[in-house]
Amino acid sequence: GIGSGEGQLCYPSGVAVTSDSSFVIVADFMNHRVQVLRLVVGADNISTHLEFVCSLGSGQGSAEGNLKYSFGVALLQSNGGQQETVLVTEQGNHRVSQFALDTFIGIFAGTGETGSGNSGFKDPRGITVLGSSGEVAVADCNNHRVQIVDSEGNYKQQFGTEGKEADGQFYRPTGLASDAHGNLLVVDWTNRLQVFSPEGK
Repeated sequence: GIGSGEGQLCYPSGVAVTSDSSFVIVADFMNHRVQVLRLVVGADNISTHLEFVCSLGSGQGSAEGNLKYSFGVALLQSNGGQQETVLVTEQGNHRVSQFALDTFIGIFAGTGETGSGNSGFKDPRGITVLGSSGEVAVADCNNHRVQIVDSEGNYKQQFGTEGKEADGQFYRPTGLASDAHGNLLVVDWTNRLQVFSPEGK
């Protein structure tokens, strides 16, 4: 149910599952944290429930390790695929933070201040890892664009302009997903779904 206790959520906004299906990662928006939950299958091999493991984020704030309105989560392969780290967009801190499944690693992208230049974000929301390259796409919501960074968080490119009708225009892009070929699916507040190649076409 709604709340701030272990395993409780308040306006959850993003979810991801580790590649081995062991853990469910949830962006707990109004609690300014990310929760790691374990998927437990019952003895009948049908019934399941989620069991609290830990919370990521050391409270609401702007210091490194704090989270502020955690919106989207994605899992990034690192160390040659031996480890998965959690990327979380912070709508209130205009950045992407990176965590191991049990500890803060660092700021992955963004400065913590709102910005519209390369690497700047304004209320980032959805995030996904492109299946073909390992690059990361971020829905830069109130800049009305998508930004692409590499697996280290370095700026690569951006696409999209503000608008509601033409192909390639966005109005508050919010949700992202990627297929195995790196094609990027984007939903925004124009009530439509657009699909882009890895190059943003």
